[in-house]
Amino acid sequence: MAAPATAFFVNSKPKNFKLPLLNLLRDSASLLIGLDLQGNKLYGPIPSLIRTWVPYVTVLILSDNLLSGRLPVGIANCSFLNVLLLSNNRFSGTIPYELPSAGRLNEFSVANNNLEGVIPPNLTRFDKADFAGNQGLCGKPMGKCRVSNRKKIAIVLAAGVSGAVGSILLSLALWRMRVI
Repeated sequence: MAAPATAFFVNSKPKNFKLPLLNLLRDSASLLIGLDLQGNKLYGPIPSLIRTWVPYVTVLILSDNLLSGRLPVGIANCSFLNVLLLSNNRFSGTIPYELPSAGRLNEFSVANNNLEGVIPPNLTRFDKADFAGNQGLCGKPMGKCRVSNRKKIAIVLAAGVSGAVGSILLSLALWRMRVI
């Protein structure tokens, strides 16, 4: 799929611009190759249909806003994406494993959000600073993932129950062999 011949880049600084107003752009934004809305006090989630609105976007900068919710998997389908900067927002949840399918991605940052979970393997080529400020993120380049206390307790309980059941079954088998 080739990019359209006529394209444009939007770099805007409106005041108190609401992200849902991007609905107004969806019909005309298909020619966008760049969208820089950094520092606009945008809030709410990124629409899941963003990939259909800006299919040819190469630069998507939404840093320094008040955006929240999960990162939409649809961003991965923006196949021309080179730059994706989503730092300094309020995103939560995990980084979608589909996201790395944006193979052209050269610049990426989700620093200073509320993300958690394992960093997808294809994003580990980016610097630690691109993931910093997310208390729940782990894996390369951030560091090893720790097993939570809840999981440790569950593992110990499961091992204990398994050991107890195994001991009882073995004892019954030995007792039965003596009786017979």
